Amino acid sequence: MPILINSGCTNSVIDQSLIDKYCITSTPLPVPLDTAGADGQSQKVMCYVTLHINVKGKEHLMDVIIALLLLPCILLGHDWLILTNPSIDWRANKITFPTDDLEYHLKEGDKILAVDLETQIIEMMQLELNTFATKSQQIAEYSEKAKSKLTFRDIFPPVYHKFEPIFTKESFNKLPPKHS
Repeated sequence: MPILINSGCTNSVIDQSLIDKYCITSTPLPVPLDTAGADGQSQKVMCYVTLHINVKGKEHLMDVIIALLLLPCILLGHDWLILTNPSIDWRANKITFPTDDLEYHLKEGDKILAVDLETQIIEMMQLELNTFATKSQQIAEYSEKAKSKLTFRDIFPPVYHKFEPIFTKESFNKLPPKHS
């Protein structure tokens, strides 16, 4: 079955005739999709299929919309290019895929450094949060120290100094004298 790569095609598409020929079960789209073909004709796409697409040993499971194409083929569109990120040599008509299986040949004495980025990011965020908490705590401590250095007489004008006993901490522990 011909498979073509078309970077101008937003979604990957399979021709309706292939669905009929191979009796592939389709799934209705929740909302019909308006599309425009390469010939400029517009059509409503109503269904899609989930296919195992294998290109040069790279297999991917993809949802592919069903439409009437000019040829019985599958068009791998921009969605497939984003998913697989292939390297395409257009002059040589050659496609290669980045490998997920990088090989490292270790020699005696080599060390492997494993970095857990998720843990490091969380630790950095916590450190940053602690830094902010420390700043606000420093401000509160400074404010508290400034308050404790000031006496009643420093805060209030001299006209109120005779009322100082009323505002001391000790006076809050007892009720004022009862007047009859």
